[in-house]
Amino acid sequence: LTDSEGSKYVYVYQKGMAKMRRVEVLYVKGNKTQISENSEVKSGETIITKGASAVSDGQKVTEL
Repeated sequence: LTDSEGSKYVYVYQKGMAKMRRVEVLYVKGNKTQISENSEVKSGETIITKGASAVSDGQKVTEL
């Protein structure tokens, strides 16, 4: 996702809530995206993909 200032971000699933994490995109090909290790996403976090554009930071979500 991209904010109004052009910064890239994703939402991660954390204890039943969506949490925004800024990312630095290195490479995109098809449905695969590589992000920099300097991004705010930590190893093992679950990135929300389905319906992510309709989610907001701190919103309650359920894992499917």
